[in-house]
Amino acid sequence: MTFASKKRSSVFVFFSAVAGMMFSLAGLPVSVFSQQATFKRISIEEGLSQSAVHCLLQDKLGFIWLGTQDGLNRYDGYGFKIFRHDPQDSLSISDNWIQTIYEDRNGKLWIGTDGDGLNCYDRQSQSFVRYSPRKGKPGSLPHGRVWAISEDARGKLWVGTIGGGLAMLNQTTHAFTIYDTSNTSLASNEIMSLRATQDGKLWVGTFGGGLYRMDPQTMQMQVYRHDSRNASSLADDRIRTIIEDQYGTLWIGTYNGLSILDRSDQEQGRFRSVQDSVLTSRAVFALTENTDQTVWVGTFGSGIRTIDRTGRIVSSYKYDAKDATSLGDNSLYAFFCDRSGRMWIGTYSGGVNVFDTRKKDFRSMRHDPHNSASISDNRVRSIWKDTDGTMWLGTFKGLNRLDSRTGSIFVFTSEPSAASSLPENRIRIIRRDTKGRLWIGTSAAGLAVMDSLTNKITIYKHDPSSENSLPNNGVWSIAEDAQGTMWFGTTGGGFCRFDEKKKNFERVQPALGEPGYFSNDPVLALHTGRDGKLWIGTAGGLKSFAPTERRFIDLDFATNTPRSSSHSRNRVRSIYEDHDGVLWVGTDVGLQRWDPDSSTLRLYNHRQGLISDVIYGILEDTQRRLWLSTNYGIARFDPQSESFRNYDMTDGLANNEYNQNAYFRSHDGWFYFGGINGLDYFHPDSIKDNTDKFAVVITGLELFNQTVEVGKSYNGFILPKAISELEELVLSYRESVIGLKFSALTFTQPEKNRYAYKMEGFDEDWNYIDAGRRIATYTNLDPGTYRFQVRATNHDGIWNENTCVLTIRITPPWWQSWWAYAVYTGLVVLSLMLFVRIRIQNERKRHELEKARELAKINQELNDTIVRLRDTQAQLVQSEKMASLGQMTAGIAHEINNPLTFVYGNFEGLKDSVEKMRRRYAAGGDTLESTALPSPSETHGWMHELLEQINNGITGSRRIRDIVENLRKFARIGESGYKETDINADLLRIIDLFVKQHNDIRIDTSLGEDCIAHVNASEMNQVFFNVLTNAVQAIREAETQAVIRSGSGVISVQTTSALAHDQAWISIVITDNGVGIAPDDLKKIFDPFFTTRPVGQGRGLGLSEAYGIVHKHGGHIDVSSETGKGTTMRTVLPKGHHPV
Repeated sequence: MTFASKKRSSVFVFFSAVAGMMFSLAGLPVSVFSQQATFKRISIEEGLSQSAVHCLLQDKLGFIWLGTQDGLNRYDGYGFKIFRHDPQDSLSISDNWIQTIYEDRNGKLWIGTDGDGLNCYDRQSQSFVRYSPRKGKPGSLPHGRVWAISEDARGKLWVGTIGGGLAMLNQTTHAFTIYDTSNTSLASNEIMSLRATQDGKLWVGTFGGGLYRMDPQTMQMQVYRHDSRNASSLADDRIRTIIEDQYGTLWIGTYNGLSILDRSDQEQGRFRSVQDSVLTSRAVFALTENTDQTVWVGTFGSGIRTIDRTGRIVSSYKYDAKDATSLGDNSLYAFFCDRSGRMWIGTYSGGVNVFDTRKKDFRSMRHDPHNSASISDNRVRSIWKDTDGTMWLGTFKGLNRLDSRTGSIFVFTSEPSAASSLPENRIRIIRRDTKGRLWIGTSAAGLAVMDSLTNKITIYKHDPSSENSLPNNGVWSIAEDAQGTMWFGTTGGGFCRFDEKKKNFERVQPALGEPGYFSNDPVLALHTGRDGKLWIGTAGGLKSFAPTERRFIDLDFATNTPRSSSHSRNRVRSIYEDHDGVLWVGTDVGLQRWDPDSSTLRLYNHRQGLISDVIYGILEDTQRRLWLSTNYGIARFDPQSESFRNYDMTDGLANNEYNQNAYFRSHDGWFYFGGINGLDYFHPDSIKDNTDKFAVVITGLELFNQTVEVGKSYNGFILPKAISELEELVLSYRESVIGLKFSALTFTQPEKNRYAYKMEGFDEDWNYIDAGRRIATYTNLDPGTYRFQVRATNHDGIWNENTCVLTIRITPPWWQSWWAYAVYTGLVVLSLMLFVRIRIQNERKRHELEKARELAKINQELNDTIVRLRDTQAQLVQSEKMASLGQMTAGIAHEINNPLTFVYGNFEGLKDSVEKMRRRYAAGGDTLESTALPSPSETHGWMHELLEQINNGITGSRRIRDIVENLRKFARIGESGYKETDINADLLRIIDLFVKQHNDIRIDTSLGEDCIAHVNASEMNQVFFNVLTNAVQAIREAETQAVIRSGSGVISVQTTSALAHDQAWISIVITDNGVGIAPDDLKKIFDPFFTTRPVGQGRGLGLSEAYGIVHKHGGHIDVSSETGKGTTMRTVLPKGHHPV
């Protein structure tokens, strides 16, 4: 139905006028699109020891230190470790009122108190070294109230006291040098601030005595004082704080405003002031420079001003009782800008406030019941922004029009008495068509169209009597196709199109049972595709409609998800088509990706990291990332990596829960999302991940769930130093329940940090936990060495670079210690030794018992000896290397056999005689009177016969011994090592052996005098034996080849002794007239396994072995030969001792 439009109601005119008046009264241009400053308040409720924070500092590890009137606090992002004075502990901090904190270039932390002097913090022991005033003691601190600490360019530490002047600490002697009004030009001994500047000067701010520029080397001072007659003078002589910015400009906070001193004006003392009533009258207690080069000015009573280098005020922050994210107190004590640009603010009574410049640039717009110029309702249900910047917000309290140029807001509401007004205040959907008309769908009162020029409103409603009326008064979705046709989805009447000519509606609904039948499912989303298809999202799934063919197709998401009786798994709330033509569908079970080309469907939900499975809106940025509004924040999805990054109210959003249809991307790339708590908007390019580096530290140790303090005994265990300073932790096996606490020192939303830890040697994989449980607990670790590793992400999911590592060594119980195992081993060895000893003793006894029977076995043993000798002979004969020696041994064995047969015969006779005597005595019985016993003469004859047989056996044995002794002397059996040896004698023995075996070869000798050498005789005999064997073999080969006639072989052996190169040498030359050696073979004659003999007749090791033995003795061996004429082997040995 069409309603005639009328002029805007007087109510709206009055509202607009009031709003304009309020904006004009503000005195400043107000923009509803400005970013709100949010401060995070941390006070005693979060564990801070006291709410007055006088000083702040971030140390080299990353901890934040805060000084209060009741203790020193160390903050790790989650909680505080508090250091307080303990009268019973001399290593505790000297006083609880902490006035100033300073970290020097060596990382030492200095703490000034307001009552009992200076403290130096020892990180390892977590204790303090005190420097307290001592009256009458030279070199002590002049006063207990320490308000300022600074280090000059030379590393000297300066301390400013209230009442004792300026003191310089010698850290070697721990003595102070005092500079006060008595020995300097200082006009006051109350030093409130110190600042060492880039030019090496030290600036001293006093209470009442003005400002001083001091040269620490010469102690010359230039004073700056307030002069009421000079507008360029210092603002006040009571100096509270001093900073130097990066350009060398000094900013001085006084008790009567702010003064600025440029470096070029220092000599003349020309100060600048800021044209602001607050900064020219209020006490300025805190100053710092931010990363954006603005200076933050903290006043006592009037909040914060930020100022640029020119002195222009950039922003102002004050306490607002109605806003929990405003500044916590208007009276400020201290500022500190940490490494990531966060501003830490110490207040008078509001604890510490944190202004996080790393927080995401999310902006919001909310209804303020105290401000009629705010939007009408926080329940933002629909959004549209025109190209001229005008924004339209549909809420449940009317339609809001926002003018971004003026900041004004106008609200259109339902006025039953007005001819041209909205049909109801619950706005569900807003769309502007290509003709400039604004289409407004309501919850249950039909459709409104607003003319862009006249703001005239036309209303269409359902008429049960007309088929061409709106099918249902609940219009929740609107779309325009490429032909300019408008399509509408209703809550119970399907969807329809608007006929521009007839100004009525055509329902589009397939017959019952045909594909695409709507039943009573609400149409929640409409999208016109590039191919002309209309995509329809309903409570029962997704459908496509081809307008030209009038054909529907159902796409049932339930077939791709677990079965459920609830239709919510098919509910489609938003549809978006990306650059590649892929359809992204927001449902109640997650984000569905539908590729029409491949007809594939993919679901992304909480299992892949989505913050909430209910998707209300989908927008795409220029980097082709999708931004999703959900039931619990906004999610950014990267289709390339298929990863999510989630944002919620802790990131600065006004909402966690968003609304359907309340999403919009403007022509300039800004995103707008409406929720139950107002409007959130941002530019996606400004939402960047924080890549600042940060450290992960181990902050605490627990044993059996009890915290272990440094230096204190826990069941005999004492932690030697702070766990964060340890490289190795040594624990006993008794400490079977271990807990390690840790923190990532990054302070933007630390509750969103995630951690991974692993005990290398115990854990196979990393353990992942959230920030709520920052402790790793292990029970019953076996004795051994482990490496505990922990790392973390920041709130953006960026992992820190360096893993924190702690080596943990678990010592075993005494019965598993190394010395215990040594004792066990010793006991086993002793037991074995005792067993062996007993066994030997038993064997010895058994041997003694069997001795009497061994005589009868002598003959058998001799036979066994002969067998072994024959076996040895056979082995020698079988040895390819010692073939010649085998032949010689066979002859020797024959020589041994003759006396051995003689011995054997005598012992056989001995055996018979003994047996004869045994039988005779056995026949005699047990009495000596028996007549069967032999007579004395007969006994004497037997004894003579026995003695003769024994002597004959002994004579034969001696003959065998002599033969064996000759063999032993040749082989040097039993000799080892080096000794003085007669080379000639050994050669003659060997020659004698060869002569017996080869009597058809003549061996000529020419032996020189004094051929005594320090050698291993056994090894040298082997050399001579090998050379002579080769000579014999060469002669036999020459006889075989008829080079010489049989029996004409000659070997010549010659020895000489001579002195050469201050060394006495012996030369042994052995020459034969054998077959000789071919020239090509001479180069390889000493190589292992080289032989000139046929295969199978030699291994080629004799001369190689001889070569090695001679060289080991420090000598050398060489060969000369001529084929067919013979070979000469020359061996040269040193006479003296040669080290092996």
